[in-house]
Amino acid sequence: MKKIIYGLMVLSVMAQADFTRSSAGVVTDNKTKLEWQDDYSDNDGKVKSGVFKDAITYCEDLKLDNGDWRLPNINELKSLIIDKLAPTIDSKFKNTSTTNYYLSSTTILQQYYASSYAVYFKDGKVSSARKTYSKYIRCVR
Repeated sequence: MKKIIYGLMVLSVMAQADFTRSSAGVVTDNKTKLEWQDDYSDNDGKVKSGVFKDAITYCEDLKLDNGDWRLPNINELKSLIIDKLAPTIDSKFKNTSTTNYYLSSTTILQQYYASSYAVYFKDGKVSSARKTYSKYIRCVR
């Protein structure tokens, strides 16, 4: 019985997701109207990774579909989590790795170092990590 209820909950959440993908490699969340990078041809087709300051620069310099990109805040990044089954991101995203966290621009000052929040699309977990640790990058506009 628990499996049936859980399955219905997952289907309910998935039914709420409304994403479309353009031929330019941009995925639009039709509810929030945010547009997400899903083309990494500038990185040989591999999901880009880097430390916090490099992620900010990468997004600001990204020319995909006429530019105007930035690193998303944690609430924007969390809005991509559609369920708790791997991967936890909509299937319209063709270029998603679940082997590392994705950086957000939301920072937190911990006891001895600055960190930023990040999302792990394998299980939807949100965590913080030092800004000097390399994580995946997905830009938004």
